[in-house]
Amino acid sequence: METLEGRLAAFRASIEYVTKSLEVDRLSDEETLRSVTSISEVLNSNWISRVADTTGSPTGSCVTMEQRFKLKMFAKQLEEVAISLWNVTVGKQTLGSIKDTTAAVLRQICYDLIVCPLCLPGDLNDPANNPYMHRRIMMAAKVGKTWLDLEEFVKSSNLLTCAKTDIDTLMTSVKASADDKRQDITSLNKQLMRVYCDMAVAASGAKDHTRAFEVLTSAANMDLASGEGVYDREFDRVSATAYNLGLAATNERKL
Repeated sequence: METLEGRLAAFRASIEYVTKSLEVDRLSDEETLRSVTSISEVLNSNWISRVADTTGSPTGSCVTMEQRFKLKMFAKQLEEVAISLWNVTVGKQTLGSIKDTTAAVLRQICYDLIVCPLCLPGDLNDPANNPYMHRRIMMAAKVGKTWLDLEEFVKSSNLLTCAKTDIDTLMTSVKASADDKRQDITSLNKQLMRVYCDMAVAASGAKDHTRAFEVLTSAANMDLASGEGVYDREFDRVSATAYNLGLAATNERKL
């Protein structure tokens, strides 16, 4: 009978197989997409959900400390193989070795792996998890932009909304920390404004022009306490996005 450890190891190996196959151009785009579909099916299966519940639960009489430790280790390994697949995908897309649509699907499964309940490190508001949150935001924003470039506006909007939500969460955590946070806050604000612009383009592409206007208004009217000129490039981007979408021009940071 197959053990839980065996099933988890096989799942991890299926991801590593795709990564190694990409590295040596072993699989066609179609074969790669079939492999990703299989990974996605396992990731969304009931038994993975049960494993995630077991890992995250502070109690559980049927799970020993040793088993819980092994599950935590597997979660860390899963995050690592997802990052490895992401890096290889970026490299292959840059070289033109895989189609943009294939790269988008690969990036999407990497993000799905990172944010699956099994990989959650605990309370997302805990400053100790800030590096994890930065990774989530980066991936969500880039996957959203990738779908946007392919004119998959609904998929793009979903990912960009996730990025915006995580930026808000991380901003709260950074502000609550005792460290010098000015640089982090500035960086997050700039990232949020870029996400707002992409969200507006996605909304406009989906013919939701009201939503596009609302998003750009939020970006243009952000309350930013920083030195003069720090956000000039970002506000210029907001104005350019509004102009390109045929919306009202930015005037004194108000649409």
